[in-house]
Amino acid sequence: MMTLIGILAVAAFCLAVGIRDLRRKDYLWSALAFASFVVVALMPIPTHAVKFDIPAQTSSTSRP
Repeated sequence: MMTLIGILAVAAFCLAVGIRDLRRKDYLWSALAFASFVVVALMPIPTHAVKFDIPAQTSSTSRP
């Protein structure tokens, strides 16, 4: 849960800096901030993994 909050905080910061730089007409830094926002927003969020162990298939007939 803390990871999600941290990622959202960073994304919100990048978005705010992008908007601020756009209003200042500093287009290069604004584009970099918006690109950072997109990268952070599209970053996969770690979740719980479920692992299934499937037993090996055994044959009922034996082969020589």
